[in-house]
Amino acid sequence: MSSISQIAARDHVSKAAVSKAVKKMFEKIPDAPVERGSQGQVVRI
Repeated sequence: MSSISQIAARDHVSKAAVSKAVKKMFEKIPDAPVERGSQGQVVRI
């Protein structure tokens, strides 16, 4: 699993761009495996 920051650094894009892509992915695949933080935010994908 990778964090949003790690994916952004690897792909040379902003964290916001990765977050937006992850949000779209979860709309299509709601049961995708993720690790969530205490407030429900996505910590690792």
